[in-house]
Amino acid sequence: GEDPHLIYHEMAHALWFADPSYKSKMTTLISKMDPNVKKRMLEKISDSGYGNNVLYDELQAYLSTGLVRSMSSIKNIKKERTKFVEFFNTYTNKFNPEEIPIDWKLHF
Repeated sequence: GEDPHLIYHEMAHALWFADPSYKSKMTTLISKMDPNVKKRMLEKISDSGYGNNVLYDELQAYLSTGLVRSMSSIKNIKKERTKFVEFFNTYTNKFNPEEIPIDWKLHF
C-alpha cells in the first residue's frame, strides 16, 4: 500500500534479523510480558497464518509499531506496548517516511 508508516513495521523485522542487540533486548521484553497478553497476541499472530518460526519477530514488530484491530482489544495491551515502542523509537526517532503516491498503472 501507500501507507508510509508500514515501513516502520518492516524496519522492526530488519532490526530483529540484522542487529543482535536489538533482538536480545526485544526478546527480554517479550520474556517479561504479562503472560495473558503474550498468549493472546501469539494466538492472533498464529491465527493470521504466521509460522512458529516468526512468532516472536511478528510479536515485537506489532507491539513496536502498531496493532491490527483484532489485537487492539486485548486487555492490558496498551501498557505492554509502551516498553516496546520506547525501545523501538530509540532506533527510529530520526526517520520520517513520506508518502509517495504510486501510479500502479505505469508498472504493469
